[in-house]
Amino acid sequence: MKSIRLLQRTQFPELKALLSQLAQIISSMNPVEIYTADNATEQKTIFLREFTENSNTNFCPQFTYNTTLLKSIMAKEAEIVPILEQIAALSATTDEQDFLKTLALRRAQSALDLTHLARHILVEEDFNSATQLINIYGPITDYSLDCANRSLEQKRNPPTPSQPSILDKRIRQSLSQSILGAEQIQHFFRQALRNYDFADLWEVKICDKATAIDVRDKSANGKPTIVIPKGRTVTEIKLLELIGHEIDSHVRQSMNGIKLYHGLGGGVFKSDDEVLYEGLAKISDIDFAVKYLGKPLELPAPYFILAMDCALKGETFATVFKQIFELIKDTKKSDESAQTSAWSTTYRVFRGSTDPHNEYGYYMPKDRAYLEGYLAAMDMKNSAHYSALESGIFTLRDMELILSQYRIRPNDIPFPTANNIALLAESFF
Repeated sequence: MKSIRLLQRTQFPELKALLSQLAQIISSMNPVEIYTADNATEQKTIFLREFTENSNTNFCPQFTYNTTLLKSIMAKEAEIVPILEQIAALSATTDEQDFLKTLALRRAQSALDLTHLARHILVEEDFNSATQLINIYGPITDYSLDCANRSLEQKRNPPTPSQPSILDKRIRQSLSQSILGAEQIQHFFRQALRNYDFADLWEVKICDKATAIDVRDKSANGKPTIVIPKGRTVTEIKLLELIGHEIDSHVRQSMNGIKLYHGLGGGVFKSDDEVLYEGLAKISDIDFAVKYLGKPLELPAPYFILAMDCALKGETFATVFKQIFELIKDTKKSDESAQTSAWSTTYRVFRGSTDPHNEYGYYMPKDRAYLEGYLAAMDMKNSAHYSALESGIFTLRDMELILSQYRIRPNDIPFPTANNIALLAESFF
């Protein structure tokens, strides 16, 4: 087995030149921006009002999308195809060059898939959009549902905490009651980025169109960006979790991938399939919950996959929402909290859809990455491949290729964790 450092020393100038051209084309092609509805906030208000007045409502939101953006993404197909063909025609003279060429072809094809997805959303072809999304993210499977059912059973019968919290009860209560606004979240994210010397490389932006905090290696502004919804508030305890998830996991994994794999393991060339990407971040989330909150070791929530299964069967937005609402409420959440969570889950599963009645069994498979990704990432961690996991953002298929050829050890990782959670927790108390 060869060291990953051999790959770092490899020269492939012809591929490097083509990747430089491709990077300029795709730097603004963020999948989430393609299928985020322009009117999501407005439709949420209308839908939840309807549901509150009549829990049997069949009202379904009608989502609209940024047609200017979709058209601009579609137009990039003509620029991507020739570069993909030129990469395919390159002659690789070493195993390392062949490895890099394989990764480059996969990323160029992913970019092409996004141009096709933009076209399908623009012309309201839900059936073709769904097919394209499965090409990008993979389908839910029997294994997905088995994972979801295991998680649901655990939600109904929570395990006993395995260890006491490293924070005493008084400090946990204080951190849970102190509320931070979007500007404060932005400040602490920038501080965490500075601990890696990443602050000049990433923009942290408050955005009125964003529906969730999101790390975007590719963005419409052409620069790696972390977006924070305008008006978003979190407790100090939630901020600690977010720092571990967004900065110590997502951003760091991307920057490692850029450094180790000639740019092909992060940044604009990160994998759009986020199973291992979200898997690493969920390890951080769950470790945080166990160590800092004294919670039991629990699987990530099952609701995304269960909602996808309902949607795949042709259930409407309203029907899926009601089923997920009842499941979440069953875990003893208040009606208001269950409504908010059920909306978020259902909306994310229907992102990109233009048919509120779901004639074609549309679902967005992206968020299966949280539960399935955690299990896949834990498998890698338990089999001594954690360094490979944090080395870059890859699909499971990519990772099989990497592990078949290269050995990656902890001292190979360019950016080990800065332990921002611990640093920030100390500053809070």
